[in-house]
Amino acid sequence: MSEKNTFLCATLEYIVGDTMLSGLLLTMIISWLIAFFGVLQFWLYIKNQDYKLHSSVSQSFSLLWLSIGGILFFTGLNHLCVWLVWTDGAYAMLYIAQTILGLTLVLGCWHLMGRLFHSLRALSFVMWVYAIAALAFWFMLFRFGFESMQVTYFSVQAALNHPARIIYTVMFAPLFGIVLYGLVRSLRTFALRQSLEDPRLRFELLSGLSLLVLALAGTMDELSLTYDWATAIARLCTLVGAMLAYFAIAGLRVPTEELVV
Repeated sequence: MSEKNTFLCATLEYIVGDTMLSGLLLTMIISWLIAFFGVLQFWLYIKNQDYKLHSSVSQSFSLLWLSIGGILFFTGLNHLCVWLVWTDGAYAMLYIAQTILGLTLVLGCWHLMGRLFHSLRALSFVMWVYAIAALAFWFMLFRFGFESMQVTYFSVQAALNHPARIIYTVMFAPLFGIVLYGLVRSLRTFALRQSLEDPRLRFELLSGLSLLVLALAGTMDELSLTYDWATAIARLCTLVGAMLAYFAIAGLRVPTEELVV
């Protein structure tokens, strides 16, 4: 075991002892609830093939939240490994979660840029850029790893290495701008119509809100801008976003004969 892992192991034994911290247990459960809703909305999407609005936008949105569920599932496993004082397992779960994060950013590009660009050539170009950026993110992740992993009562704070954080921020910033733009546009449309009967508008509003919550809470969590109990609050906000994503997908269950082609 490396010197860093030996020190962390001793720290975990001191903090955790023989019983699991109730705060860390709460954060772990919240993480797995997010994963549950991520899988649930995807299951609902693929189950009701004849009763939803088909589009690459809704498909990419569902896949995006499925990948978010994967991230939080392995994050919860990381917390479990911390409880078991298994440092190698804890780091392994972090690496898996961050690997899925790179894929999630590409899926986010597919979903959000698909809303913005109507040209397949433009969308393909941006997708290639994000795919290359994701490869760079993965390289930095496995090359430099994590700067630290600290255990608090409510959370496990893992600080990603600086180059990987820069790549993440550069990839995230344009997507966040598109989320805001799309949500404002949907709110303006809703203000004009004063109705959510249109399933497309309902989907745009709910999906936009879910992504806004995810962008704010998830990024604060990812960049370790939250600490201890604030991490649990951020995770709760992400859970709200996952529930909104479920309702967005559920709102697409419209009989085919009612759709206007």
